Amino acid sequence: MPYIKRNSDGVIVALSQDPEAGFDEQIDADNSELRAFIEQWSETNKELASSDLAFVRVVEDVVDLLIDKNIICFTDLPEAARNKMLARRQLREDLHPRLDSLIGDEDEENGLFL
Repeated sequence: MPYIKRNSDGVIVALSQDPEAGFDEQIDADNSELRAFIEQWSETNKELASSDLAFVRVVEDVVDLLIDKNIICFTDLPEAARNKMLARRQLREDLHPRLDSLIGDEDEENGLFL
């Protein structure tokens, strides 16, 4: 059975497999309150992951802009960053011909960023 931590209103705010400081209440794994907490947490993580994907594209665009304006050189970036940018650029190029007629370059409403 998992251990939970509650706030001053008695609402579950954290979950642990082991008894730790502040996690002194055990609760059945099938408890409806626990399930609601896990579902809310999962939904928040999905929203954050979606936001991260959109933000990655923004960062790529900013780096490209800095390179285009000769503020930085592509070779100034660490090798790992260059490799990741090149790999993503190649993936976008591979997908672009198939998706261009359907969605264009960006379709923020549907969370697609090419």
